[in-house]
Amino acid sequence: MPEVGATQSIAKVTRQIGRALFSKNEPLYNEIPNSYEAISQYFELYMMSGDPDDLEKMVDFNFEKAMILVRFKDMNTPILRKCVKEIKAMVKDIPEVKYVGGNADIFSEMDKRIVDGQFKSLGMSLVAVFIILALAFGTRSVEGAFLQIIPLIMAILILFGVMGFAGIELNFTTALLSSIMIGVGVDYTIHLVWRYREERREGLQAAEAMQKTIHTSGRGIILNAVSVLRRLFFQHSFPCAFSAR
Repeated sequence: MPEVGATQSIAKVTRQIGRALFSKNEPLYNEIPNSYEAISQYFELYMMSGDPDDLEKMVDFNFEKAMILVRFKDMNTPILRKCVKEIKAMVKDIPEVKYVGGNADIFSEMDKRIVDGQFKSLGMSLVAVFIILALAFGTRSVEGAFLQIIPLIMAILILFGVMGFAGIELNFTTALLSSIMIGVGVDYTIHLVWRYREERREGLQAAEAMQKTIHTSGRGIILNAVSVLRRLFFQHSFPCAFSAR
């Protein structure tokens, strides 16, 4: 499998012992002996000269069960999920293989469940924000809440669209960005709509009210958004400087 960088097992150790015991022109050089007695001699010699703890991650105490360690070149979760699925299909009819698992299997499954759960919580968050906005804005509240939800939905769609265009994978880290966007964006929406409503109550026409809203609350929203982005950027780029503060 091209995604696999290396494998490690007791078989490789056995072959390496053979390379240490025999020269290149001898039959058992870099080979696994066919007899139980010969392999027993290999490991008896190793136990006498090496550290027995070197083998504890490869075999059990009685040397009855062995484990093959597979190291992947990339920790990309879709790749890990595909490789684990292929390995399980590869060994499903081999009775000697008792179990396929490990960090790759756990990590890929955890990633899938977190992303699925994040999308469910995202929908629940939008519904909760819609209800709160509808209760907060009184007259024609449903229409006002719907108008305020649209920018949040568009921002989320643009976020995931840009991620897909840039080739950024969707995992449990990047999926959390959508929740952050709702938490940050809903404040901006409320400030803008509330100020626009106040300007309309003062008797301004729609265009004049929007212009004044953008020049007042809109300016503060833009400055706040830039400040948040700058702080997030510098925290990500210079973590040592911020921890020193």
